[in-house]
Amino acid sequence: MFQIELIWNQNNKSTAFFIPPQEYETGLDNHLSVIADICDVFEESGCIQFHVSGFGEALWRLDCRFDLCSVFDQIVEAVNSLENGQSSFTIDFFEQGTERTLNFRENDKNDEILLTMSELLAGECNSETERIAKHELLEMFREFIRSFLKFSSNLCPSLIAHELFIQWFHQYIDFQDTSTMI
Repeated sequence: MFQIELIWNQNNKSTAFFIPPQEYETGLDNHLSVIADICDVFEESGCIQFHVSGFGEALWRLDCRFDLCSVFDQIVEAVNSLENGQSSFTIDFFEQGTERTLNFRENDKNDEILLTMSELLAGECNSETERIAKHELLEMFREFIRSFLKFSSNLCPSLIAHELFIQWFHQYIDFQDTSTMI
């Protein structure tokens, strides 16, 4: 069954990292620049594990620096889609070594989402279609976002509070303050 989550590594006792002030260039940088920096902190700290399973694989080979960085904004957009009644969307894991696309679409018969996966690399996929209740998928994605915000607040609070991230995030998620998501 499909699962996506961020996990705090209990063996690592690190908390806030010293992050030199980030200078982002107007017109060149955007929310993705901030997300990339947060994901770098996650990877460097060793505190955060990015887990995805499903389609016959107990745990996909993923990291925070590249894989999480490439999908976080897609998860936020997926939550927005689901909350607005749109149940058809894709999430691309396009980093080298993973290269998969998850296609989500509503099952016409009930309130569930059908997931299919296509791989750009030749490989084994033990399950062609998986099913998940729409409300379960939405809650899983929300919990994923809450974890991202919480872990970012612990490890790199200046990055998660950066205006480029906040402005982008509030376009999709209606929260007055990201701390309410934690």
